[in-house]
Amino acid sequence: MRYAIFSGITDGATVTLTHFYLTTGERFFSRFPQFQGRVLNKKLQIPLPSDFFD
Repeated sequence: MRYAIFSGITDGATVTLTHFYLTTGERFFSRFPQFQGRVLNKKLQIPLPSDFFD
């Protein structure tokens, strides 16, 4: 499994990507710290449209 993480800024109408990270599930927590918080870890998966990269 691979994870893509994007960071960006917006002016209210347009989003500009400022950073892009690609990592494997195996290396994810060696690159990004795990937040302990309330010990509930969730992820949001957003499917991309089939023509996203066209």
